[in-house]
Amino acid sequence: MQDYFQDDEISYLQNEFGKSLHRVSLMYIPKTPEGEAPLNFHLTASEKNEVHASLYRQNNEEAIAIIKSFLRE
Repeated sequence: MQDYFQDDEISYLQNEFGKSLHRVSLMYIPKTPEGEAPLNFHLTASEKNEVHASLYRQNNEEAIAIIKSFLRE
């Protein structure tokens, strides 16, 4: 349901802003299936470390590089 809503919102914004709007996704991908953090705000220290570490995984490094390239323009 959330994906549909987001796609609808993105479509509306693209109609308004045209090519000046870009969508870049950062994704939390756990290192191991057992290391998956719950979807709430009460994370243990190891779960917080896992979420933080996911920022440095290849998919997110690539997304952050895209964001940085937009900021340089």
